[in-house]
Amino acid sequence: MLERVRTIPGVRLASLHSGGLPLRGDLITVDFEIPGRTLPRNTDINLNQVSPDYFRVLDVPLLKGRTFTEADREAGQPVVILNEAAVRKYFAGEDAIGKVVRLDGMRTVVGVVGNIRHDGPETDWRTGAFVPLAQSRIVGATLVLKTAAGLPRIVPAVKAAVWSEFPGLSLPGISTLEQYFDRLIAQRRFNMLLLGLFGLLGIIIAGIGIYGVMAYVVTQRTQEIGIRMALGARPSTILWSVLGRASLFLTIGLTIGVVWAWILSRFVEGFLFQIEPHDMTVYAGVLLVLTMAGLAAAFIPARRAAHVDPLIALRME
Repeated sequence: MLERVRTIPGVRLASLHSGGLPLRGDLITVDFEIPGRTLPRNTDINLNQVSPDYFRVLDVPLLKGRTFTEADREAGQPVVILNEAAVRKYFAGEDAIGKVVRLDGMRTVVGVVGNIRHDGPETDWRTGAFVPLAQSRIVGATLVLKTAAGLPRIVPAVKAAVWSEFPGLSLPGISTLEQYFDRLIAQRRFNMLLLGLFGLLGIIIAGIGIYGVMAYVVTQRTQEIGIRMALGARPSTILWSVLGRASLFLTIGLTIGVVWAWILSRFVEGFLFQIEPHDMTVYAGVLLVLTMAGLAAAFIPARRAAHVDPLIALRME
């Protein structure tokens, strides 16, 4: 079946997997032992039974050793590939390649691959082991593909290839890893969108407020500005004078805001992913955005002040 699928135009790589696909939330665990060592009772490991090319399909990096080949068959040496989390936990400071472990029989470690977050981006790494599909007792597997063309054009040909070997087989719906991922982060994405909209609304309201305050200040100081310009003040001097006053207001407001944000940040910690509540990069970015928004809002009144006609300003009451 794999050979038929691999000949379909648009299919770059194809593999079979049994034991729980990444991001789908299902997995199989088995007892794990290392001969000559004492591990805690009920030590288990996530077991994946795969055919060659599985790691290439999912772009899982090979960190050490080798991946499976067509030579890893039932009559060959029983082998296993461990993920980085398993090697760090059970072989810390050692070279795991060539070590013998017991899971689904005695097997020799031939490779180490990168970790996969099976339950989504917010979960910790699981210790995982991969064994050749040809050396396993399974009753079914999932066909995993890396495609170069649109999925809708490939699906009919893939189904035909499967049915050519298993006539009448009931096939489940075909999904992409992107779809699994989107379902996992749907709530997070909605929260992010909602908070982003509130943040954008806050910036707009703040910008309108700064514009209103600075426009009022310019109106109140129109005669003063007219006198200064009549005495020889340049428009650029007036412009920077108004912007300097706006910068003072911004500095006071941002200082108060940052202090309170620092104090209240622990209440939003549950919304954050791999970002600390007191991440200085985030605070610097926020300060930069708010400063630019504030100065942009103050620029229009400042520019208007710089173009005040001294004669009109002096006649104002």
